[in-house]
Amino acid sequence: MLRSYVFDLPVNRDIMFSDHKGRYKKRFEKQQRGLIVKIPFIKPFLEPDEEILLITTGYSLVNTLEQVMTAWVFIYLKRSLFVFTNKRIFHIPTTVRYGYRYSIAQILYSESQSVALKGRTLVVQCGVCGHQDKFVGIRGKEKRKIRTLLEKIEFKGRNRPDSERAHLCPRCTKELTKGHYVCSNCHLEFKKKSWLRSLLPGVGYFYIRLPFLGIVNVIVELALVGLLISSYLKLDQNFETGSLYLLLFGGLFLFEKIATMYHSRHFIDEFIPEMQEVKPLSTLS
Repeated sequence: MLRSYVFDLPVNRDIMFSDHKGRYKKRFEKQQRGLIVKIPFIKPFLEPDEEILLITTGYSLVNTLEQVMTAWVFIYLKRSLFVFTNKRIFHIPTTVRYGYRYSIAQILYSESQSVALKGRTLVVQCGVCGHQDKFVGIRGKEKRKIRTLLEKIEFKGRNRPDSERAHLCPRCTKELTKGHYVCSNCHLEFKKKSWLRSLLPGVGYFYIRLPFLGIVNVIVELALVGLLISSYLKLDQNFETGSLYLLLFGGLFLFEKIATMYHSRHFIDEFIPEMQEVKPLSTLS
């Protein structure tokens, strides 16, 4: 049987360009074509008999603490693409414009206990250990279609106690080991955790290639330092007021510093290569 391709990627047009009832919709085709142009890099990761069923947008793993710490920059930090195939879901952390950051993870249907869409949150049950991965903000227009798609998938991870989302090497496509920041197959190096980088204003964000947040971080920390110095100088004039301001701005500075450390270390877990650009081995001659 001849395979169907869109922009040189194998797709199932009957599913990708239709609604949840299998009816072709021009708006779905337009939307899916607009997203598939964002993922030409995915071709080396696909198996010979694998095809793309659906692409949607959402956000990476997030918890309440992160939402409190990130506030409005949550959208800037966590935007992602989700690519559903007949074998797995690719989770791709992206830039704010859905650009590739050379970070990609997979959720295999064969190793998952269940995958369900609850509201706009994609909930992945990883084996029998009870661990769950939650991805919020899934595009609302695809909700019914995703639910219909997931109902037809057979999940086989009920007897796998340690299965979970796994990152893949952007150069050789092999599975990476959690906590080890060098690919065991092609030896591509990834950025490593360090508390020290986040102690200096902006350095933690610049290290993980978030320059906008790095600049904002520098401005905020310098402003808070200036306010702390000003409050200290006011102690001789009005001790109670000066002490109150010192406590207030000191607390804000401490919270901002802890948030910076938390964010930079969290993004390291997404396996960001040391190299700014990574080409798959299959494309190199």
